[in-house]
Amino acid sequence: MTTRPWIELGTTVTLACMMGCPADSPSTDPFGGGTAMESAGVPSVDDGDTGSAESTGDTGADSGDSTGDAETGVEVGCGNGVVDGTETCDGTDLAGETCEGLGFEIGVLACTDNCGGFDLEGCGFFECGNGKAEGDEDCDGTVGAATCLDAGFDNGTLFCTTDCEYNTDQCGMCGDEILDAEEDCEPTLPLRAACDDLMFESGEVSCAKDCTYDTSGCQLCGNDTVEGDEPCDGTDLGGETCANLGLEGGDLGCIDCAFDFTSCDVMVPPIPACADGDLGFDVGPLVATGTTVGQDDDVSQSCAVPESADFVYRWIALAAGSYTIDTFGSGYDTALTLHQTDCTTEISCNDDSGVGLQSSVNFNAAAGQEILIGVQGFFGATGNFSLNITAL
Repeated sequence: MTTRPWIELGTTVTLACMMGCPADSPSTDPFGGGTAMESAGVPSVDDGDTGSAESTGDTGADSGDSTGDAETGVEVGCGNGVVDGTETCDGTDLAGETCEGLGFEIGVLACTDNCGGFDLEGCGFFECGNGKAEGDEDCDGTVGAATCLDAGFDNGTLFCTTDCEYNTDQCGMCGDEILDAEEDCEPTLPLRAACDDLMFESGEVSCAKDCTYDTSGCQLCGNDTVEGDEPCDGTDLGGETCANLGLEGGDLGCIDCAFDFTSCDVMVPPIPACADGDLGFDVGPLVATGTTVGQDDDVSQSCAVPESADFVYRWIALAAGSYTIDTFGSGYDTALTLHQTDCTTEISCNDDSGVGLQSSVNFNAAAGQEILIGVQGFFGATGNFSLNITAL
């Protein structure tokens, strides 16, 4: 920064003409007014030779005044930190200008020492490859903390190109019918795994909306966690008790992922006179097997005439819900009826369910509801049967 020295009284000062003025003309001030000495704030002094003194140009002013504004005390000229006169800038006062305003992309603008221009050394342009994402660059070298999610995808691995743009070749979108590396599945594509491939014993796996395996339909009996269609598993009773299952009370248990009612207090009414057997609360595959050969006709059937010999069971729904009752696996053309316990009121009847010649009916039961299940035959047929009850 250029500074002007204060001039002590008694010192002889010679000022050169700075603007090329004639020798007989008073010097012109480069800062903008009066003579060079006056505008510089330098007072006239007695040189001791002529015996005369030049006027300071300041009426009544003390000969010791300094350059600047007498009221504010602020020095005028380059170096005072304020743009004035013909200065382009002064110190940190850049007159509002920035590197960006001068056509650069980044940097810190500075002022030259003579206040006549800007120092552009601190200004520059974004440069792909310097390891720092700048301006409109997506990335530079690495993607940093960005992921495929930031690029509008659901999964995958995001990379950075040599042009500092995202490379999304390894990113994927769930639901685009393309099985990406990080997806388990696509909802519209065949599944690549079954429950037993995923450490379960049985059940049906599906594809979730986020393209991961949905194993809620799988089950692994013995892990103390109710899964799939298990009513219970070990100590996990699914929140059920003897009482809320329609029984009198007692302690509900679980054996092989099926409720154990042996410690429950059960008030079971006697079976109706038309029943040949009692299934109790049983649910599952093959709750009964038998034959209708040699049996009598205990209940009527509306779906397969003429009526045939039947085997009738009493069954009690332990819990409210929907059940499927079928004769799949039987050895002849069956018919299946559901009756009230009065032995005469038919609830449902089915001949062929669409799966071979076997029969199937669906039933919505209340907890503790009793019904009669009659296994019969089409057009008088008899034979060996299998009976299955599935809770839906």
